[in-house]
Amino acid sequence: MGEDISSIKSGQKPAGVDIPRKIAPEARPPMPGIQKPVTPPAGGPISSIGLGRAEKTSPLPFTPTPKGPEMPKPPVVIQPPIVVPGEKKWFLSPIFYMLIAGVLVVGGFMYWFFVLRVPEPEVVVSPTPSPTLSATPSVKNLSEIFGGSPVNFEVSLSENIGSDFKTFVNTLEVSTNEFLKVDLIEETQDVLILLNFLDVFDMVLIDTGPVYPGTFLKDNVLDSVTTIYSQSETFKQDGTIDFNAQGSKKVTFIAKINDKIEAERRMKDWEPTIADDLADFLLITDTAKEASVNYLDNTYRGIPIRYKNFPFADSTVDYSIVDSNGQSYLVIAGSREATYAAIDVLLEQ
Repeated sequence: MGEDISSIKSGQKPAGVDIPRKIAPEARPPMPGIQKPVTPPAGGPISSIGLGRAEKTSPLPFTPTPKGPEMPKPPVVIQPPIVVPGEKKWFLSPIFYMLIAGVLVVGGFMYWFFVLRVPEPEVVVSPTPSPTLSATPSVKNLSEIFGGSPVNFEVSLSENIGSDFKTFVNTLEVSTNEFLKVDLIEETQDVLILLNFLDVFDMVLIDTGPVYPGTFLKDNVLDSVTTIYSQSETFKQDGTIDFNAQGSKKVTFIAKINDKIEAERRMKDWEPTIADDLADFLLITDTAKEASVNYLDNTYRGIPIRYKNFPFADSTVDYSIVDSNGQSYLVIAGSREATYAAIDVLLEQ
């Protein structure tokens, strides 16, 4: 053994007995369909250093592997739809929609009841007049419409009522463009009785003929007033306005009447004699100076007027029927300006 070690150290083959070795291949389980190759016999002595050279063999025959039973296909899984944010669709039951609709209806009613609805005023607490009284316009009597304190003309003391009335008017002081009321008074057995101007006309005009509509007017008159108006319009003899003459007094007779249509007809029938009948009451100096034979038509603020000048508009017979506040008023005046002023008062009451 020591010789062998020395030989190995010097690079020589140690002396000894060569024992042949058999290298068995690794045992593997046979593959189905493949035959196990036969190990060829050893052709000679095996080298003690290596396994020796392997010999080439022909390719192994290939036998296809039999197919096993086919596996069932996995069931197709339906993927849920991809929902894009902002495009959600809600599929709710009808009960839910009915509940939402009910909430909206109740909310809308409460909003109307508490916010939009205007509560009606309590009639019991409110001191305002009843609807019937407030809907009906208040109708004033003529004494209230023209206002002011009246002066008295006592008819029973006069022997010539027309002439005395003319003198009485000229003695009065009346502010320019103002009305002054005159109460026509008759004393009977120490009792003063207030008359309307138609009662006074009857005392003077009872024998003047059938054209005077005194009976009809008295039966249709509901209220009346006699006024004196101080006007600023005065004409010279040549027809120009006299600006120095101010405060010329003119008489107006005003009555509230029932039958407007019949009153218009009766007044038109009275036109031929009305100037002569009322000359003293309307302060007409000379009825022969009439500017026209027939009465002419005029209009003021939509109100028709019939008139005749003697000879100019500051001395006339004007009459008109005025509709105002649901009432009809007959106006008889001694000048154009006095007629216009009376219409203004009636329309603006």
